[in-house]
Amino acid sequence: MKSFRIKFFVGIFAVLFILGFGYHYREDAGRFWRGLLNQLQPCQRPITYSIASIDSRFGLTKAELLNDIKKAENIWESPTNKQLFEYSPTGDLKFPRLTLILLWSMWDLLLMEQWMYLKTETT
Repeated sequence: MKSFRIKFFVGIFAVLFILGFGYHYREDAGRFWRGLLNQLQPCQRPITYSIASIDSRFGLTKAELLNDIKKAENIWESPTNKQLFEYSPTGDLKFPRLTLILLWSMWDLLLMEQWMYLKTETT
């Protein structure tokens, strides 16, 4: 009888431990399963994206950027006949998601200077 009680309490403890572990890591497990499903069945849900910020030195408005993104979306979506990307203006993003932040950096300045140098050399 004593052996039965010990096995019973060990079993209860194991079940509670597994449930607690699953509850604690529920978000990671959800991300894992969604990622696995996306690997097995790609492009089932569109990638949602939002625009967080645009550096003014790019000389782009949000409307111009969205127009350019729509053109790029069409290049990807036309051959597949699926909606691969979905804009979320409120930032209410579903998985999978993407947030765009356009920052001007020294790298952009160097590339622009190189482009201007090459442009003057060829003319």
